Amino acid sequence: AISCGGPGGCGLAGLVVVVASDALTACGLAGEVGRAMGAVGVDEIGAGASGVHVFRTKLLGFLVRAAMTALAGGLYMQFYQAIDPESAFGLGQAIQLQLPALIGGLGTASGPILGGALMIVLSEITNWAAAKLNLVGVDILVYGLVLLLVVLWAPKGIVGVLKKRGGRHD
Repeated sequence: AISCGGPGGCGLAGLVVVVASDALTACGLAGEVGRAMGAVGVDEIGAGASGVHVFRTKLLGFLVRAAMTALAGGLYMQFYQAIDPESAFGLGQAIQLQLPALIGGLGTASGPILGGALMIVLSEITNWAAAKLNLVGVDILVYGLVLLLVVLWAPKGIVGVLKKRGGRHD
């Protein structure tokens, strides 16, 4: 059996995976492949007419993200040493997996990291409040409200708001 090598090992491995994933995403978004993926995301027919191999680009994006997801899933298993359908695929987990990218900003390299940091703080506050007030499901309620606020007032996430305030428009 593979293990993370004791306490803190999974956290360190997770940090390495996050940094490597962020670096790969930043390089991919900045280069020719990133431009091709952006073009395919906006208009597949137009991208194809411009010389982009649409199928190859979509397949590459799928493969890279699938590999990163598999690696993260393996680390998740090593950290918790057990898995069940509700903890891995339940509503709360689905929200917690997608919300950091939405809060931080989709299509950016630093957005999911910024959103993830905010989610950790939010998670700790809601866990504390749920324990003190004896409320079940307050975390999902708060996550839903945050998602609603982001969709209504910051559809490009925190990074989009910061770029807009900094005078840089996409």
